[in-house]
Amino acid sequence: MKTSIRSHRDGLCRLRPPDLSGERGVALVIVLLIVAILVSLVTHFTYGARVELALAGQTLDLMNADHLLLSGYQLGVQVLQRDSNEYDASTELWGRTDLLAAGVSMLSETGTVLGEITDEDAKINLNMLVDDLGKIQEYEEEQLRRLFDILELDQAPVETLFDWLDGDDLVRPGGAESLYYNREKPPYACANGPLETLNQLRLVKGWTHELLFGTDQKKGLMPFLTLHNDGRININTASAEVLRSLDDAIDGALALEIVSFRESEPFKTKRDLKNVPGMTDQLYARILSRITVQSNHFSIRIRAGQGTANVNLSAVVKRSGGLVAPVYWRLGS
Repeated sequence: MKTSIRSHRDGLCRLRPPDLSGERGVALVIVLLIVAILVSLVTHFTYGARVELALAGQTLDLMNADHLLLSGYQLGVQVLQRDSNEYDASTELWGRTDLLAAGVSMLSETGTVLGEITDEDAKINLNMLVDDLGKIQEYEEEQLRRLFDILELDQAPVETLFDWLDGDDLVRPGGAESLYYNREKPPYACANGPLETLNQLRLVKGWTHELLFGTDQKKGLMPFLTLHNDGRININTASAEVLRSLDDAIDGALALEIVSFRESEPFKTKRDLKNVPGMTDQLYARILSRITVQSNHFSIRIRAGQGTANVNLSAVVKRSGGLVAPVYWRLGS
């Protein structure tokens, strides 16, 4: 399945840190990255100063906010590129929201920049539910149904999602194809193919705002879903809910044991999972091909403000061979 880069003025991405010991070493890396970015900003701000008299204040604010936004993104990319560990955990620099926020705030004395990097390999990829021929994959279907059960959600939307993703116009029991969507106002067709963005789920019958984002009583699905990974789950970063979705034998107690174990020391290899109390050889063998301790897909979210202008970026990046490249890009205000 090919992943394409998308860009439009509406705002996502992710990065990776070096293996450092101690807050002092982490702070030094942040400072060095900031210095490099500030040097590159000199040209931008010099240009801004030259055109200031010719532009309205709001336009100049927007230009400077955009510069801060992209600089924050570059900081995230550099953090990920400098991560040399053979495992990824939220205790690393990319997962330290407090340090990233402190770092990007150094980019401007008058503007504001907020940044966050999250692991897309900690989530369930909905586009893996069907293969390239549009055939539903048995394990991935079971995994999604387990997640619905764990969150105590009605299973009906699972059927409509399969009809949206599969390659035919046959209506599954409880599903919906183009005949249903053509009666909507305005009418539209069933995709019968992969999702392009998670927001597209709102077009699928039964995938309501409450289902995706939750209510006061229940969690929503959105924090556990992605469209950007190879289907394997990083056991260092996955939530307890996603860990439980891997197999029926992983109950709430075992999921919490896994989370507790990795908090003391991240899993450096998949085999380390066997040291968790309650993890049997049989269970480990069943999920071995479904898990990883490394991540290659990250989301980067940056918000920047300058004067009256506020902008945001939402990107997903893929890390490969030491390089970090965007696969999804959305700008907004």
